[in-house]
Amino acid sequence: VDTHAARHEMVEIMMECAIPLDKLGTHPKLRRVLERGLSSTLGDVSDLRRNYVPLVEQTEQKRIRAEVLEERISVTFDSSQRNGDATVVVANWCTASFVLKSRLLACTTFAKHMDRKQLQTFISKLLLTAFALVEGSLKRFKGCAHCTADLDHNITRLE
Repeated sequence: VDTHAARHEMVEIMMECAIPLDKLGTHPKLRRVLERGLSSTLGDVSDLRRNYVPLVEQTEQKRIRAEVLEERISVTFDSSQRNGDATVVVANWCTASFVLKSRLLACTTFAKHMDRKQLQTFISKLLLTAFALVEGSLKRFKGCAHCTADLDHNITRLE
């Protein structure tokens, strides 16, 4: 078994199951069981985080991009203010077979509070860069009419 592939798969599985990689450092039994199953050592947690988390994130973004590419999506976002902002962005859509789908696009914390314009710019750049969505993809935007017009303007301007 290729050590690189085994480590990548293990990090991907832990992230999918919301198991922090730090558990490998604080729970030796977990590490032993995983290494026995992988027939390989896992290496240092900070190396796993630095080398494999970005790869898993890129793979997930590509998967989500392919999933929503041809869909008419709505974007829901929520931002809470407490010592900065925590912002969650979710794509929602209904498939041709009438199955409602939602995918988390971002969960980001900011050191300082973001005003409406800054938040719109963040969401526009996220949709354009990470998920390659273009003007017209956002057929329904959950928010006020003013926000919809501003977001559509930002998407046009950033292209």
